[in-house]
Amino acid sequence: MHYLLTETTPATIAPANQTDKAVKRTFNGIANSGKPFVYHGVRAIADLSDITFADKVPALLLHDRDKRVGFGVLSVADNQLIIKGELLDNEHGQALARESDDGFPFQMSVHIIADYEEKLSHGQTAVVNGQTLTGEITILRKCRVSEVSFTPTGVDNQTMAMILSQTHNQKENAMSNPNPPQKSGTVDEAVLARMTELTNQVQELTEQVQELTKERDELKAQKAKADEQAKTAEIEAQLSQKGFTKDNKGDWQGIDNATVQVLLSLDTDKAKTMIGSLSAPKQGLPEYLLSEQHGTGTGQSANPAPTNPLVANAKARK
Repeated sequence: MHYLLTETTPATIAPANQTDKAVKRTFNGIANSGKPFVYHGVRAIADLSDITFADKVPALLLHDRDKRVGFGVLSVADNQLIIKGELLDNEHGQALARESDDGFPFQMSVHIIADYEEKLSHGQTAVVNGQTLTGEITILRKCRVSEVSFTPTGVDNQTMAMILSQTHNQKENAMSNPNPPQKSGTVDEAVLARMTELTNQVQELTEQVQELTKERDELKAQKAKADEQAKTAEIEAQLSQKGFTKDNKGDWQGIDNATVQVLLSLDTDKAKTMIGSLSAPKQGLPEYLLSEQHGTGTGQSANPAPTNPLVANAKARK
């Protein structure tokens, strides 16, 4: 993966030696600050602990390999990538020196290739370049430098322009793509930290809302159940007042189950009205349907009446 990481710290070009035209013009600058940057909303950082580079690194203008302005030596100091080098005495090097002498604040941009990316998930932490970072963030590992360029404009010193190669895990020389398009952003690390903090707060609030919603739904269900039980108790009390009773199995006597279910499905006022229209159950001893007794000529009835157990018991006592 290819990245162009731009620093806004002005590059330093030594002033011309008016007495000795043969003395090479030198320069130095911070090629990479070692701090996080943002690209298209993705927070990332280049790990400088094992970054590699050649003994002499090309210095170009705008990452254009046809515009060579010098070469330099890279080093890592204070968790930053530093370059010190010399300008070429050619067209581009001379033009760069002249513009610098006129006060133009050139900045540095390093072209690095990351061997792989390590994704740090939300809430995870890692120490990179002496900083403790909290995810989400992408850590560029096993980086190597192909060249360093002078650029007329840069981005915030916490945010560098970077370009991804079209081929994932590309291993060819970075100079094979000398002029990749350059993207930039302007997000400060403090802003990133605040964004992360706010994101965490939003997540916590979302979880709290979900928990409160769950509790609300449970309370609504409990209330609905309690209301239903209260309504059932009131309707059954009205049935009892009307004279209906339950047997030892809990079934109502004198009223069919379908009617009871209809009553329970109504609100209490409608159920009360319907109960008021019901006929009260008959009280007293059970009725027995006796067959008509017709003489058969032998003194016996054709259809003898069923024996009433209460009557039979009374006769037995005589």
